[in-house]
Amino acid sequence: YSWHVMGGSNFYYIICYTLTSPTMVPLLIVPMKYYAATLGLMIVAIAVLMFISMSYYLTHRVSKARLNKNQPEVLLFGMAYGLLPAFVAMSGYYPYLGVFVLVPILILGLERFVANLGWRMYFITLALIMFFNFYIGGIVCIFTVLYYLTLSFKNAKEFFVKSLKIIIMSIMALGVASVLLIPVAFIAFNGGYGFSEYLGFGFFQEWFAVLEQALMFNDIVLSGSDYTNYWESNLYVGILIEILALTYFFNKSIRLNVRFRKLIVFVIMLFTLNESTFNYVMHMFHYTVSNPNRQTILFLFYMIIMAQESFTLYKENSYVLSKVRVIIAVALMIVVDIGAVVTTVGDANINMYLYSFDFMLLYGVLLFLKNRFKSKETFAITLTVILILEMGWNYTTLFGHFENAKKVCLVTDKLVERIYGGDNEAALGQEIEVNVGGTYHTYYIVGVYEYVQEQFSFGVSD
Repeated sequence: YSWHVMGGSNFYYIICYTLTSPTMVPLLIVPMKYYAATLGLMIVAIAVLMFISMSYYLTHRVSKARLNKNQPEVLLFGMAYGLLPAFVAMSGYYPYLGVFVLVPILILGLERFVANLGWRMYFITLALIMFFNFYIGGIVCIFTVLYYLTLSFKNAKEFFVKSLKIIIMSIMALGVASVLLIPVAFIAFNGGYGFSEYLGFGFFQEWFAVLEQALMFNDIVLSGSDYTNYWESNLYVGILIEILALTYFFNKSIRLNVRFRKLIVFVIMLFTLNESTFNYVMHMFHYTVSNPNRQTILFLFYMIIMAQESFTLYKENSYVLSKVRVIIAVALMIVVDIGAVVTTVGDANINMYLYSFDFMLLYGVLLFLKNRFKSKETFAITLTVILILEMGWNYTTLFGHFENAKKVCLVTDKLVERIYGGDNEAALGQEIEVNVGGTYHTYYIVGVYEYVQEQFSFGVSD
């Protein structure tokens, strides 16, 4: 490598950032001609492992929301985690993916520790995560702290004692991975790798533009449409999951102080998607210049947990109270849908709003009619099948976007000044011929960055 920034100029940094993940092992073994096929198979295998780890978490929880292995909800919520479009977007950053297989196990270990059921699961999993990828591991650590604050304790003394123990365990787990972390930290702090200038408090975009990304048929965000679009993310997790997650906050079967703490963390995670300070801290004092909002999968994992807990209690609650929660949750989703339509300017994908609205009404009706089903299992199976169809339909549109994808590139402001008179806006979306390996290819300009002597001047996609 000849880059003078990023990780390319230091091979140890690159090794720790990518090659320590076990997901890279098959790619280091197979011949280059099988590389693409192996990568595709590994991505599918990791998605399956995410489903398995989420299912294990759901069936081994220590709370009342624990599921039996034969319940259809295991498939419902496990599949929601394994088939996240955010996972598809993250597949462009392949070494990260193994971390998300371990996240449910880490949270299970945390819950077991708080319930006095042992510390080994949390300790070992955290150490492995930091080995797999120290950067995403740091983001997971921040999320783990937030999730810890939502757990229940007998009294303040127990909270502080266990907090001290969890801090000691976490430091020990980081110590196990220190053979990688200490040299990397030395390189990062002395070489300036990855650090960004803080932009100050403020929102990147209107909130409806952010929330509409939770609707169906959104274009998947692989690298962001521009280097400054830090707010873009892949928030879709299934309309049913989103409705059920919202019902959690109105479920009186859950103690008020627990719901309040869950709501606080939910709002904080939302702010990390669109507010400069929260986003900066969540990304380890850094703004991501590609694949924005890398904490999105953690936020969606959090939503799936709330949805599962609410649904498990929902099946047992009184019919009248359940209807009220469903009305409020569906109404909030419809507000997001309509608000996004009203505030959207330009060539909006109208199907995104219409079909999302249709599924909101469909799930609302089905949740209303829960007592009309032959059994609770039939009710859960029906919702599972419909969610599979919904997410499958959504995926067919994603594949269509990939088939019609354009090759894109980033250019320096010097090139823009020479060709477009320094007008960055005029340059965006324009075609440019790029010589790649002796052959000219057409690329579309999607971003402009400041030229710095001896840095690379082009960035192109496949």
